[in-house]
Amino acid sequence: MNITLYGYVHILTRNREFCNYLEVKKDGITLAPKALNTYFVEEIYSDEGDDIELDKNIILSQKRNRLLLHKKRGGNFEKEVRVSPQAARLIAYCYQIRHNDENSRTLQELADALAGGSKVSISNRIKEVTDASTDNGVTILHKFSGEKWGLNQRLGCCK
Repeated sequence: MNITLYGYVHILTRNREFCNYLEVKKDGITLAPKALNTYFVEEIYSDEGDDIELDKNIILSQKRNRLLLHKKRGGNFEKEVRVSPQAARLIAYCYQIRHNDENSRTLQELADALAGGSKVSISNRIKEVTDASTDNGVTILHKFSGEKWGLNQRLGCCK
């Protein structure tokens, strides 16, 4: 078996095209970083239609009510954190207003904008999002002066 493997390695390494993509070592054959980045792009992500990219490593999946955190190679994420539908709508609304002159809202303004919410329920959703994000080492919502809330301006979508 080893003789056959080494025979294939010899054939592969003699073909210049394959040499660009393989690293042959005594313990096996691996794809070279150049090939890995060519065929398994790091910055790729399969969008489900309503997904919002908040940052390079943070996606809000509105269809599944999930925060996808810490992107890995190939479009996968280390964590999927479930959030309530109202919390997902809160984040999506803050995303919509992120470039407005008034990019933050009071609890009452958020409750009115999200129709069917009260100041208490919005406050609970803000706590839900901040707890979920803090537990996972990210900051999604930010409290501005005047008791207003909006997206963290350091997120990639706000720049």
